[in-house]
Amino acid sequence: MKLYKNVDIKDLNSILKDGILPISRCGNDSWDYNKRAKNSKEVVYLFNPKTELNTFTQYGIVLLEIDVTDATLNNLSDLDYNKGKYDEYIIDEVRPHQIKKVIIPSILKDRIKKYNITVDIVYCDMHFQIYDSFKNDREIYIDAPKELYQQFVETTPIECTEFNYLRISNNDNTVTDLYNIRYIY
Repeated sequence: MKLYKNVDIKDLNSILKDGILPISRCGNDSWDYNKRAKNSKEVVYLFNPKTELNTFTQYGIVLLEIDVTDATLNNLSDLDYNKGKYDEYIIDEVRPHQIKKVIIPSILKDRIKKYNITVDIVYCDMHFQIYDSFKNDREIYIDAPKELYQQFVETTPIECTEFNYLRISNNDNTVTDLYNIRYIY
């Protein structure tokens, strides 16, 4: 079964060497206090997108395509932020040979060189939207203008633990948040 997982760029080499391990085994619990759901730390969480949104970058800029046979469908809480966006699966661990693709937006190609990634990367296009307005009791998002993509490349931190991760810094000391991110590959 083909499933996916977003991971932080700084963890990629370790994941490629050791696989994806549950928090209880790897100790990599970088969640801010009270930001993580009360999910088990004994399993690995994978997803299968249900909409055109195919990457969940709040978990990391790198999208991994994984081939497993023994993952179990996990019921998402009705309060889960991603409910309806993907089906969630759990598995004890993902071994390195089960990682079939490492997918990263091509606009970040120069920025990721410092991580010395030793596998072939599938570079993809990236599409995102930005907040426009609030109308009829809902937030409205619009496609980001092309010039914002270059600003993204130049200013956004790409490690999950960096301040203002995946936010575009503007000249007036404000930030622009990204919404509805999709990888096109």
